[in-house]
Amino acid sequence: MGSKFTILFTYMDFLFIGEITKLFVDRVPVYVVSYMLAANPEIIDVLEIYRGAAPDHAVYWRQRMIHRETELADPDLVEIIGRAIKIQEDIQSG
Repeated sequence: MGSKFTILFTYMDFLFIGEITKLFVDRVPVYVVSYMLAANPEIIDVLEIYRGAAPDHAVYWRQRMIHRETELADPDLVEIIGRAIKIQEDIQSG
């Protein structure tokens, strides 16, 4: 299994906890995110997200399609989770 860590993030004025597992798929880091409301430890959803780069060198976060039936999450939620992952990784590496 990959490395594990926890993040906190806010979305729609609610505080969430995300349990992150970092895996490598074809040498690309993929983050498995199980997230829940901070006030209720019941898992809401599990997403797989990854970081990409645009031609202008901007970083963007996208949800990985696991199955054809995968329901897409709000792109804003994916971006918020991705930014929280980056912050946590910067803290761990610094």
